[in-house]
Amino acid sequence: MPTLRIVWIEFALCIFFAAYSGSRIYEIICSRTADNYKESVALQYIGEKVRQGDEAGNIRVVEINQISVLELGKPSKEDGYILWIYAYEGRIRELFAAANTDLELEDGICVLECDGLWFHLEDSLLTVEIGSQGGKGLFLAVRSREK
Repeated sequence: MPTLRIVWIEFALCIFFAAYSGSRIYEIICSRTADNYKESVALQYIGEKVRQGDEAGNIRVVEINQISVLELGKPSKEDGYILWIYAYEGRIRELFAAANTDLELEDGICVLECDGLWFHLEDSLLTVEIGSQGGKGLFLAVRSREK
């Protein structure tokens, strides 16, 4: 009789630990899926903005206060507008303003949360990296790059 009790206790403990392990695995999978979704949406957003502004001389990568900023528009025009896309304080931000405005990075509108965002433009290839180490990347051929 005591051995039957021990078997039931062992069985109950096994079920408890299996359920606990399964719930932890499910939680990890959900967290990774949410992170991948945020990164994918952010890259799609940036890709679409670049495609919309793909005109000769409109796309530049600048560094402002040691932050990589994607600048779309022609800042040399007095009546022109520029769009900055950058990561600031853990969020992707967008700042759309007149080219001669003295706005700062903190003035941008929050778009999405992110761990980091870097841009690199070489010849006609724009590279976008998002997330912490080993994050996702996007490569865009800027067709109308000014020579």
